[in-house]
Amino acid sequence: MIDKTNFNKIDCGWELNNSNIFFGDKEVAVVINTKSDSDHPDKEIFDGQMETLNIVAAWDELSAIIEQEIASYEGKTREEILIVANSPRIFLDMDYDTNLPTERNQWSFILGVKESEDFGWHVEFEGTSHLDTWAGG
Repeated sequence: MIDKTNFNKIDCGWELNNSNIFFGDKEVAVVINTKSDSDHPDKEIFDGQMETLNIVAAWDELSAIIEQEIASYEGKTREEILIVANSPRIFLDMDYDTNLPTERNQWSFILGVKESEDFGWHVEFEGTSHLDTWAGG
């Protein structure tokens, strides 16, 4: 179980680099956004965001879905993806209209690539249900 106290403050929220969650041989960072724009003050991690984050307890199942989605999207094998994979992270975002966490346990897994730090595959979830897969910056 991931604890709030292990996160480090970053510009728009909190980051955990030592999650003990792995994608392939790379440790997955966790980024929790708690600020939608500069007009709003910094905030602590919301309880609802921690509840969403605890969904990753089913990580083996989720990582298999993520691998399958990216492989299908790109038409590549797992091995081909892992060769170029870099900086995997779980991302919880804020709703810009309400300045509160997104509803319904929505979160994203983002897998960067070694060739471009601005590009990655995004696999979006609601709880443990896959919503969408796309690639971009």
